[in-house]
Amino acid sequence: MKSVAALCLMSLVFAMPAAADNYDNAYRGLAAASFRHLQAAYRCRGALGLSAYTRARVAAENVMRLSGVPTDVALRQVTRMVRKIEARPTDNAAAMELYPCITDVNATLLEIHAWQAKIEVYWR
Repeated sequence: MKSVAALCLMSLVFAMPAAADNYDNAYRGLAAASFRHLQAAYRCRGALGLSAYTRARVAAENVMRLSGVPTDVALRQVTRMVRKIEARPTDNAAAMELYPCITDVNATLLEIHAWQAKIEVYWR
């Protein structure tokens, strides 16, 4: 009986790091998706307006908070993301076309939702 309990305990010990790695990969995917969403909204702010960019920034801030860091640290991380995005040159003509902008912003938002669903598995 003790050997069965020890075997169960050992299997849990070895399974925990694998679960932690999967959660870490899912969180990294979510953070990358939020960066792409913020980037798409920033690029298309001329066509979609500032409110779409503001919503994307708030979504990125919420994703950064999921890591467990304090709010001020999460806000600084998003500010660094914005600086990286602002430093890249953008194609102004493409950024003013409404349909591609709507498609890009919605696709990246769907990507965020897909990664969030993967993370929610660990919360249950």
